Amino acid sequence: MQILTQPQTEHHLPLAALLPALEQMFTTGCEVPLRHHHAIPGRSTDEDGILLLMPAWQTGQRLGVKTVSIFPGNARQGLPGLHSVYILYDARTGQPLAVLDGDTITSRRTAAASALPAQLAPDLEAAVRRADIVSCATLSTAPLIQGAWLQPGTHLDLIGSFTPAMRESDGECLRRATVFTDTTEALLKAGDLLGAIAEGAWSTDRLAATLEQLCHQQHPGRRSADEITLFKSVGSALEDLAAACLAYDGFCAG
Repeated sequence: MQILTQPQTEHHLPLAALLPALEQMFTTGCEVPLRHHHAIPGRSTDEDGILLLMPAWQTGQRLGVKTVSIFPGNARQGLPGLHSVYILYDARTGQPLAVLDGDTITSRRTAAASALPAQLAPDLEAAVRRADIVSCATLSTAPLIQGAWLQPGTHLDLIGSFTPAMRESDGECLRRATVFTDTTEALLKAGDLLGAIAEGAWSTDRLAATLEQLCHQQHPGRRSADEITLFKSVGSALEDLAAACLAYDGFCAG
């Protein structure tokens, strides 16, 4: 079994290669069960955490599982709020192939799935009002982006929230936008969607398409220059498997 350090995982996951690898995985498809979500109580509510187990596999090819620990209170200790490890197996035999840096896989595949841009802005509202693309990657439990700030033609990426209690946008964002998700699991887990539904601002029948449907060209995507589009990601184990396979194959190839 190979062990890929963080630098090695990064080296073998160039975005130029990862983007087509994700598209290929969404096109060919793989089995992605619902993630396992476990609350980890701490000595106080400030130390409470979450454990995620995210499996995926392609029959006769590769099997992988990512373990993710989320402890928002880590910031007070100068530690990241998220840590993850990825284990890759041979799906024909169950033989472990490699352990990879899950944090790198998560950050790279999330960026690739959302095709991020990014810059530092001291005034959030002013920045959103002049931006063509807005990406949120936080652990917020209250809306950060207001739909009234979005200008015609804006694209909004919401990739931080992954539980019903987390939220990065208000209902007006979804009411005004054409909404896409990475998978249909977002309809069950994303506080942005569930909150907007509860407020009567959005409904599941307004979901335009998933990434799989976009990759199969079952939806044209943006249809006009003035259309406001929104992508809600909760993360997919399919993306992790594609990234892990790319990194492992690159590592083995030398």
